[in-house]
Amino acid sequence: MSGIVFQVPKTKGAALQATVDGFEFDIVPAVNFSQNPAVQRRRVLEEIGKLRHPSKDGYRWSSSLIYDQVEFIKKQSSFAHHVIRLAKFWNRSIYIEEYVSGRSTIIELIAVHAAKEVERQYNEESLVRAMHLFFSMMRNLKSVNITFHMSYPPSQVENYVLQQRPLVLDPSNPYNNFAYDLCRKDRVRGKFEQFAQVSIHRLSSVFGLFVLFELQPSFLSFSMPRAKGWLVSVDNAPDQSKRIKVIERNVRGNHEAVKKLKHYICYNVRFLQAEAKSKNELKKAVQKSIDEMENDKREWIPTSDCHSDYDVTFEIPSGEFIISCSCRI
Repeated sequence: MSGIVFQVPKTKGAALQATVDGFEFDIVPAVNFSQNPAVQRRRVLEEIGKLRHPSKDGYRWSSSLIYDQVEFIKKQSSFAHHVIRLAKFWNRSIYIEEYVSGRSTIIELIAVHAAKEVERQYNEESLVRAMHLFFSMMRNLKSVNITFHMSYPPSQVENYVLQQRPLVLDPSNPYNNFAYDLCRKDRVRGKFEQFAQVSIHRLSSVFGLFVLFELQPSFLSFSMPRAKGWLVSVDNAPDQSKRIKVIERNVRGNHEAVKKLKHYICYNVRFLQAEAKSKNELKKAVQKSIDEMENDKREWIPTSDCHSDYDVTFEIPSGEFIISCSCRI
């Protein structure tokens, strides 16, 4: 663990959220009855059945069925996996500050459903059709009703769960509606629906996929935090990792500012490499992008500062390069 930066975990519901060397992890408790997936599934569902209110509390056992959840995604077609990647990329391009339990999984399963429907209705693998259907469901989240029956019969799903809207039923746990959090958070659900509506218009425009993943809202439409200083460098990527790293050193409670900066920096700057012919050109393009974000024209002068001298660093893979943007907040 030498050289690894470990931040003290914080709780989020029943989970611990930890950051190790800039990578974020959710640590969720689970019960392991057996290494045999079939036995594990049977034992977990038996334990859920013993609960006083299995339809209300059975979701707490979903982490013990993680193997089935992973297997469900692995068994999907290659087309479905393409749709999942696009949907999850879109999810990263929209800024919703509120916490949504199971957000990534909700997006993933709605994308799977969209892919399956396109394959079933049109007998083709059209990404445009699939993404249009995905956005249509996200635009009408309140009406979403998606069920997968992989590890249990439909009769095992109780009416209490089936009546919930939106409903994105866990493929491995008939008592768990991944979208239950959105049943109660009307404001958050409205943001998803608004962004999806914009995406439908973009998909239907002459520019189509070229503008589909532009940030929502754009950094011009909401208040961006203004950093007290920036340091930008561009180096050759040490490996082929595409993972964005956020290294927080001294944010002093400014986590919301870090989230906004990450939203803009990480999903705008990383695409500048396509037009840059050298590391120096890419560095200048990144600096210009930061100036545009803060509506300022600063003088970028050489400095002996190190990235470790700054409060937070964003390390963004971009093709053959790694872009490091550090700021004081």
